[in-house]
Amino acid sequence: MSADPSCGYRLAVVLMMLRIEAPAQGGLVREIRVLVAVRPKGLLRAVEAVLRESPGVRVVGRLVDGRRLAHRTAQLDPDVVVAGVRALGRQQAAVVAAIRRGSPGTKLVLIHPFAVGRGSGAEAYVEEPAVFERLVPCIERLWAEADPGRHSH
Repeated sequence: MSADPSCGYRLAVVLMMLRIEAPAQGGLVREIRVLVAVRPKGLLRAVEAVLRESPGVRVVGRLVDGRRLAHRTAQLDPDVVVAGVRALGRQQAAVVAAIRRGSPGTKLVLIHPFAVGRGSGAEAYVEEPAVFERLVPCIERLWAEADPGRHSH
């Protein structure tokens, strides 16, 4: 009998939901618009759940593969794209370059199944096992460092 790989993701989502903090002081909640392209589907659902339960983060679109990611990024103009390298596949370099050309203000976070070095063209990298602890803080850091004009969506 083999274990369902999405069980670990579901457990991590539940644990992450228990640690969500209250909105920013004064009731002002910023909104970070995020487009998600992650595979496998269990990880996609888990990433979406973590982002949806995070105050100030709004998922504006989702894809299970990266073939249309650059096109959807240009259409939706998100603040941040969260893309899994499994979803991008062999077209990773081409997709990243297309996002850079078509949506230069959009920040890119790549989710890798294991530790990797820099050089993929993304602003940040998160390993799959650490996605529940590091993804939202990573997105918030990129958003804080972004051009203030991007924050007016």
